[in-house]
Amino acid sequence: MAPAGVGEARCRLDEIERAGLTGEFERVKRLARSVVALCGHHQNLTGARSS
Repeated sequence: MAPAGVGEARCRLDEIERAGLTGEFERVKRLARSVVALCGHHQNLTGARSS
């Protein structure tokens, strides 16, 4: 599952900027979801806990 999350985040990171504030907000929101998912994978794999 983690490798798929990395691939998803890479795709999100490579997305081009969107026109308008709403479009850019949606693009950044998708990227943020990928980052949060990667943090969750990291915590699960390493046993790390956020403070």
